[in-house]
Amino acid sequence: MVTASFRTTDGQFCGFTVKGHSGYAGQGSDIVCAAVSSMVNLTVRLLETGKEHYRFSADPAIPQTVLDLDTVTPSAQHILGGLYCELRELAAEYKGYVKVIKQ
Repeated sequence: MVTASFRTTDGQFCGFTVKGHSGYAGQGSDIVCAAVSSMVNLTVRLLETGKEHYRFSADPAIPQTVLDLDTVTPSAQHILGGLYCELRELAAEYKGYVKVIKQ
């Protein structure tokens, strides 16, 4: 299962960790993992384009991606909020393959 954990401070997104494999299909054929990867990659690109300051690490061996904002800005809130909403929609459609947590 893919688990996406979103960290918040004072109700605002400050980072997230996405880890695991959905198990929906084999490696290279898993549309759920492909969707999650695409969403996370787009999120990172949007943060780069917006010149947001963040720390990012990815380890494909686990697999795990961690992102922490250095500063919480309105733009970053919209971007991370979009990722959160999209992952929740995916989790609702593919129950048992994706779990989204907001802490």
